[in-house]
Amino acid sequence: MFNEPPNELRNFQREIDRIVDAMIALLPREEQTQIIRKEAERREKTHIQTTILEAKRAALEKEWEAFEAETDGHCESGSSTWMNSDSCWLGPPKAKTPACCSDT
Repeated sequence: MFNEPPNELRNFQREIDRIVDAMIALLPREEQTQIIRKEAERREKTHIQTTILEAKRAALEKEWEAFEAETDGHCESGSSTWMNSDSCWLGPPKAKTPACCSDT
């Protein structure tokens, strides 16, 4: 559910709201009033949570794009040596031998 685009999340929530409204209409008046209040509070809370999730998603997407741009530029700038670089996340890490265990 969280991998869905924000518009799909909102559409999904609207469909749930429509179903709940139809179910509330089947209840007696006294119960309708009580449930409508609770439902309004739930919808407001859900709306706030959805807005927060959308903001977090947008921030993470910007952060990811910046990270990709940084690593692409870094790895490409070293041309043939980028695969041996310790700082490039695309290349395998170099095996380092501690000084006490080296043969030299």
